[in-house]
Amino acid sequence: MSADQRKKLAQIVLEHGIDRNLFNPLTIAFGITKANEVLNVRNIGVLDADFVRTYNPLPNGGLLLFVRFAEQPERGIGTYYFDQDLKLIGAIFVNSQNVLTHVPVEDAEKDGRIQLAWWAAFADSH
Repeated sequence: MSADQRKKLAQIVLEHGIDRNLFNPLTIAFGITKANEVLNVRNIGVLDADFVRTYNPLPNGGLLLFVRFAEQPERGIGTYYFDQDLKLIGAIFVNSQNVLTHVPVEDAEKDGRIQLAWWAAFADSH
């Protein structure tokens, strides 16, 4: 994802996003927040054929990307945490009971890059 694509996504988030508190156990697990801290971000979500994808820019310059099956939310949510340089820091799967499972970065890298590429293409098409 290029800097221009990130700028375009930032503008889309500003114009069309909604303010949302992120799931605290998730932000704690990624080391973004500490206990009892609530992180409110402005984000966008997109229904894309089979998936619901959410783009969450973070105050630290990083990025959280969420993806889940649109018609099968019980299958859980894949989450990817990238730093400001778009290096994958971590990945966590959240099941339908909100149980978090850390996914090794080396196992999540390919899927994380697919999510980044999807958002880059979204920026290019808007």
